[in-house]
Amino acid sequence: MLELVSLMVFGPILTQHGFYISYSLAQKINIGNFFERIEALMAISWLISTYFKSILYMFGFVLGIAQLFELKGYKPLILPSALLMFASAVLIGPNIVFYTNTVMPAWLDWNVTVSLIIPLFLLLVHRLRFQRKKQSAKRLTS
Repeated sequence: MLELVSLMVFGPILTQHGFYISYSLAQKINIGNFFERIEALMAISWLISTYFKSILYMFGFVLGIAQLFELKGYKPLILPSALLMFASAVLIGPNIVFYTNTVMPAWLDWNVTVSLIIPLFLLLVHRLRFQRKKQSAKRLTS
């Protein structure tokens, strides 16, 4: 829905190449010269959602590392992981120009690999293991 509204307001070129299009759409809202400039609400919602998303990713990372190395608790890993994530965030995207020139051209390949190919491969491995386990259980009962 947001893409459709963005296309109708800004057109295809600006929608495709613009940064923070939803923020720009929020700037355009003007209802009766009274209800306008609500982009601050958009920015606050972005900050809150980014905070909680980062917290969930951080918790998943720390808990996964603790389980991978069979540690008793995950709490000693919180500070080193937070420092590592902060440093990697600064190194990966120091500014918008660097991000546009280096990250954006490779983003499609990265996104397809991480969100399509790897999960499909893991699903295939799971199915093969499940079938193998099912066949071995069937042989034992026969």
